[in-house]
Amino acid sequence: MADRAPRKTFASLAAGLMLAALPALAAAQPALRETTIAVEIAAPQGTSLETTALRMTPQIERYLGDAERLQFMVSWSRAGRSRIVLKFKPQTSEGAALAAVRQKLAALGAQQPGLGPPDVAVLAADRQPTAYLAFLSERMSAGEITRVIEPRVRETLQQIVGVARVRVSGARREVGRIHLDRDRLSALGLTVDEIRAALVQSGKETIVEKPDGDEPSLALPQPSDFERIEELGQLTIKVLNGAPVRLRDVARIERGVSSDGVVAHFDGQVALLLEIEKRPEIDTAEAARSVRAHLPGILAQLPGALSHKIGFSCESCVAPRR
Repeated sequence: MADRAPRKTFASLAAGLMLAALPALAAAQPALRETTIAVEIAAPQGTSLETTALRMTPQIERYLGDAERLQFMVSWSRAGRSRIVLKFKPQTSEGAALAAVRQKLAALGAQQPGLGPPDVAVLAADRQPTAYLAFLSERMSAGEITRVIEPRVRETLQQIVGVARVRVSGARREVGRIHLDRDRLSALGLTVDEIRAALVQSGKETIVEKPDGDEPSLALPQPSDFERIEELGQLTIKVLNGAPVRLRDVARIERGVSSDGVVAHFDGQVALLLEIEKRPEIDTAEAARSVRAHLPGILAQLPGALSHKIGFSCESCVAPRR
């Protein structure tokens, strides 16, 4: 009997030490693996951006969007090619996620044999953005959304410690367009280069969109130039026989929108999509929490007509999405 007490005491002590060590052991465990899968599908050669974005990508998304345990889905449509990234809920194994995606793609291929074979890959954690932030609106145009988000949100996010850069997809940037009259230029002895030089000299950055043809055109991408586009017609290009030749004499000036050649979706809805990328030396969880902490202040300054959606590559690192 006398030798049982020490053994009992030792067993109790050992159990106590194990229990005390549990929090430290849990903290030392690696972050829960979260599965993200990328799918790329090509359309027949010559398929336009409009057809890809309005027909092909939405059809693929309808098949993939109800995959079991899917958390969110983002996509990029370019002319003739769709790329879709599917983020699955924590505790979804790679095998289960891949099986769900391949099952949906097999059903899609049976219905749409003209599509190219899908390229399916599991994305490693270090090959993904920290977060995807999408902006949508039923009352604002794509150009208006871009004009608000790029200076207010993108630039602010890039100042967060640990953020390397913020990619923008689906942007529609407002520009001023100058359509030149080739016949009028010839009659006055002017060239496209002279027009552009006069604009640059007056402080207007220009891009040659169409250098040839009957109506060559220039674009003014800067917002400050866009604001004062109506004044451009007064710009003196040259003085001939004592009379000024103004831009309005040789050109038609209008407001327009330039495309980045991409249509982005978040959970099947067209959106302006930001991909927030962390610096290599920053931990994924730390970067996700930092972005999450800054978002309320950033979003509070936006117009009420804008809504947003957000998805993190490491959902278990942050509080659940609202």
